Amino acid sequence: MTIENSTTIENGSAVEGSMTYATHQLTGYIEDLFYDFESAALDVDSLPVELIDLGESLMFLGNAIKEARRLGSDLTKGKLDSAPISVSNAFARESKTLQSILKRLAWQLEQIASGNDKQNLIAFGSITRYISDIMSQFKTTKTQLAAALDATDAIKESLLQSNSLFESIMSNSPQLIVVMELSTGEWLYFNNSPITALNCTSPEEELIQWMRTSAHEAMELIEKDKLSSYSFKLDPADVDIDCHFTVSLYPINWHNHNSMAFIFTDDTESTHKIDELKNLAYYDELTGAYSRYKGMEIFNKLIEEKSPFIVSFVDLDDLKYINDVFGHTAGDDYILTVAQLLSEFDANVVVTRLGGDEFMLLSRGWKEEDAVQRLEDMRERLIENSKKAVRSALQQNSEHSKQNPNLNYYSISFGIVEVGMDNESSASYLLSRADEKMYQYKRARKQERLVPK
Repeated sequence: MTIENSTTIENGSAVEGSMTYATHQLTGYIEDLFYDFESAALDVDSLPVELIDLGESLMFLGNAIKEARRLGSDLTKGKLDSAPISVSNAFARESKTLQSILKRLAWQLEQIASGNDKQNLIAFGSITRYISDIMSQFKTTKTQLAAALDATDAIKESLLQSNSLFESIMSNSPQLIVVMELSTGEWLYFNNSPITALNCTSPEEELIQWMRTSAHEAMELIEKDKLSSYSFKLDPADVDIDCHFTVSLYPINWHNHNSMAFIFTDDTESTHKIDELKNLAYYDELTGAYSRYKGMEIFNKLIEEKSPFIVSFVDLDDLKYINDVFGHTAGDDYILTVAQLLSEFDANVVVTRLGGDEFMLLSRGWKEEDAVQRLEDMRERLIENSKKAVRSALQQNSEHSKQNPNLNYYSISFGIVEVGMDNESSASYLLSRADEKMYQYKRARKQERLVPK
């Protein structure tokens, strides 16, 4: 598996599970505040970054509601010595005032019970006002609690809408998203069937095992380099699939499970297009030999490696005449014949088509004189094998046969330069020298071609 770094997270794709879990946390906390406030709890640190501020605000609101409800509960039970209320708690401020009033009233009633006539007068003289104040405080508190409930309902509705949006995005996403529990390998969530989405012919158990291995390898690298994710190209041979995928892995907490989110992006089409472009850039369409670009790349690499090798510049003799007389189809056959011949130079030869009638050969381990003899032998074989075909074509076109009665066969001209380990010359310079030698060779053989066979 080849793993590539990626320091960016596409928010909203890998964290969908985390957002869903956060929605359940927040709405559950709000409901608990009103129906089971003693057990209401919220782990703000586990929330996504986008919801931390909201979580902290709800925690502040929740603590205020808890204090107010505890105090109210104690007051209904006649407990007037509840724990002190936070100074900043506006929800409990009226209840605290009520507590003070009731404490005062209780003390006055205690004095009355002990026979203090003055307290009796004070208490009964102010009891109507106290009761009025109590009703006013409760009304205010009820209004505030109703407003808080409306606000939390609005928050809940907003979270539900956000969750619905993310579920819609995930279900319609062209990417396959799978959340796997790291310790067990269990798939906790997937937006499509992994086996179907990947066109996988391997058993599900093998796919799960591969994902577990990949997840643990990625986690080690993520923790080592302190990164947020890792991406790599999925080799179809790894899990027996017939498509190409880029896999991005994100560690997440899914419903309190230590998990890894896998995002599979199908790049089969782009991979095929890249392969097609490589073929166009690296290979000659007609002959299948290397293109000039790729051949020169290999040439420069041999020079950098300080490898001893030979470079040969090869030119087809009289290709223009063949094209003009017999047509470009015959010319293409001539080119293909020579390309096939050159590929037989040795088992490791690199054949490059430089241009229309020009080829380059690269091969390790040859001495110049041996390479010259090898190409001479191949040239003679080309001449002998082509004589019959060329003469037959000329006989069918007597007019052209009269114009050039001495063209009886295909042949090549070549020049060879031996490159040693101590070479300091560039590829273009070495190729130009081989080109010069080729022209010397061509001039020397010109008279030979003019002699009737």
